[in-house]
Amino acid sequence: MFMSPLKPISLLRNKHIEILSVLLVKRYEILKSIKDPSLLPKLLFSIDVRDAIKESTNISTPNYYNAMAMFKKLGIIVDGDLDKRIIPELVDGKHSLLIAFRVDGSE
Repeated sequence: MFMSPLKPISLLRNKHIEILSVLLVKRYEILKSIKDPSLLPKLLFSIDVRDAIKESTNISTPNYYNAMAMFKKLGIIVDGDLDKRIIPELVDGKHSLLIAFRVDGSE
């Protein structure tokens, strides 16, 4: 939810944010268990993960595919994988949040 004010996340409905968060958790789980990261996109968008996301978020198959189409339209999914900009980075096993402010003027 801390990313919800940022585009393109800010353009999503709450249910889409929930689906995306489960997708990110699944991505993290898969990445921990594989040796070849190039397999990640194929596994992430597999039937097993799709079914787990549907069950976890209590959505139908058409609603799942509508969410995936929305993610593609907004650039969250690019070339069959999640855009790296929306993937939280772990630092020392923890998520970190960096907020940068630009200060204009010298007052």
